[in-house]
Amino acid sequence: MVKKHDAIMIATGSWRSRRLDIPGEALAGVFSGLEFLFPIRAAHYCAPGVKAPDVAGKRITVVGAGHSAVDVAHGAVALGAAGVDMLYRRTRAEAPCGSLEIERLEASGVRWHEGCAPTRILGEERVAGIEFRRRDASGVALESLPADIVVTAIGEVATPPFAKELGLESVRKGEVRWLNMTAIENVFVAGDALTGPSKIGKAIYSGLRAARSLGNWLELKAENRQTEFAGDELISREADRFPGGPFKDAPRVRGL
Repeated sequence: MVKKHDAIMIATGSWRSRRLDIPGEALAGVFSGLEFLFPIRAAHYCAPGVKAPDVAGKRITVVGAGHSAVDVAHGAVALGAAGVDMLYRRTRAEAPCGSLEIERLEASGVRWHEGCAPTRILGEERVAGIEFRRRDASGVALESLPADIVVTAIGEVATPPFAKELGLESVRKGEVRWLNMTAIENVFVAGDALTGPSKIGKAIYSGLRAARSLGNWLELKAENRQTEFAGDELISREADRFPGGPFKDAPRVRGL
């Protein structure tokens, strides 16, 4: 691809789900947040051969407290789950989704459990429950809940191809020849593939910034002037900047 194209942009996002790495995680009935949510959305759009998860009348346990975990819990309620429990290792005040979302979940019938760290998923061939350590003011206790389905919605990690060869760690640090360019000269990277999961606005901005950088590089390369990019100041300035309007920081060429 590198030889066949003038430039390549990698924007593959964050699609690999984090794992709990506890016994029983491979049992039937255990889903990641994405594995649970994707069929619901695909079925909504009548994707052929895709069905929403069969949760009607079943007990669902959701591990996590981010927005994906909230979506899983709401989805399970909407699909007719007999009961939904939500486990989080910290307090509701520390939950990434915010206390308001937790209040909405509780209003819909979801049971909130905080200070709970899963230690094992119970069952022989498929899920029968989940075991966890509950920490509160009285100390730490080992408890369990019955469950027919366990959904681990604890986040995702970036999934760029050839991360080592592309030198993505150097790109993250701004140690690059050209803004958002990888160690391979005509390959650029943007969004969650570079930073890991983030807010949608930041991912979009990263894509816009990388596209502008790629475009300027192609223009100068056509004139054999790509080494004239004066990007050090721009790269350092862009590291913490978020857009407040139109993109104004196009790479500058020395002498212009």
